[in-house]
Amino acid sequence: MAGDGREVRRDGITAGMPSRRAVVRAGSAGASAGVAAMVASMLASMLAACGIRVELPAPTPGPPDRVPMPDEEAIVAAALRAQALAGMAHAVGDEPVATRHTAQAQVWAELLAAGGAPRPTATTTVSTSTALATPATATTATSASATGTSDSSAPASAGAPTTPPGPVRLGAAEAELPDPHSVRTHRDLHVAALAHDASTAALLGVAPQWPPADPLPPAAAVSLLGPTRAARYAVQVAAAHRPAIDRAPDLALDAALERRERALVAVAGSAAPAAPLGYTLPFAVRSPGDADRLVRTVLDSLVASGLDPLDALPPGSTTLLAVARLHAEAVTLAAGRGIAPAPFPGLVGR
Repeated sequence: MAGDGREVRRDGITAGMPSRRAVVRAGSAGASAGVAAMVASMLASMLAACGIRVELPAPTPGPPDRVPMPDEEAIVAAALRAQALAGMAHAVGDEPVATRHTAQAQVWAELLAAGGAPRPTATTTVSTSTALATPATATTATSASATGTSDSSAPASAGAPTTPPGPVRLGAAEAELPDPHSVRTHRDLHVAALAHDASTAALLGVAPQWPPADPLPPAAAVSLLGPTRAARYAVQVAAAHRPAIDRAPDLALDAALERRERALVAVAGSAAPAAPLGYTLPFAVRSPGDADRLVRTVLDSLVASGLDPLDALPPGSTTLLAVARLHAEAVTLAAGRGIAPAPFPGLVGR
């Protein structure tokens, strides 16, 4: 018997205490953390019975909480939106759009990885609720936006052409645009992605749903005025080098650029410079083929300048949407002449 009344076995171990073999077995490699903790507690009890006090080390603290990268939530939302739109485009067989959205998602994922953020998961909510709209709902919304009426119940005319439901649903999802005004980093990426999505929606026959935005400051409008006027001049030159019967596309493009110019002049106000009498063309135009190439060249330049107003906007500016809207307009005009939108239009060279 032990001094405290407990029975002592032949091997000298007091009843209720683990044997040496049990202790060694429990502490061997592969023992779970819970078993190891139990063994340590038992050993401490055994030593305490002998009058020896053991100080166990404090638990090792875990890694500190990760500090989110700047604008992480907005980047995650953009990545998930791009992934969702890529999936929709692939499902309806629009591989060019799917490829562009996949490229967008990859860029956002690389940004998150560089900032130490985890990859986004599909459980995060993104602004693509229209991806779940029924084809009938999407078709009605498209018809209303095209006619400029608010009566969504008005039936389409019997002879009107119908857009396939799949592309209409994709266009409706592209058209629902998030508001990026709160982002302070990578603003050019956010604005370029918005311009891409808005122009894609327009090309699919769905009017983009732009959130309310403040107007551009005069300096930002001035930065777009020069490229717009240069594009107008070049389009007029191109029209002059075509037969009269072939000039309609150029004249329509010139009219759209004129509306854009007037809007920019109105915003720029007294800061708007006077229009020059002419511009130096990038090459001589002697044939309709040269005219086609000239129009594509100046539209490329118009898209390339679309993000320039960002340089005049302070962080947190609420006019980012106004920049995105004008940029989307340029991208759509270029797409109408066969220039496919880039995943992030206007970023080359920035």
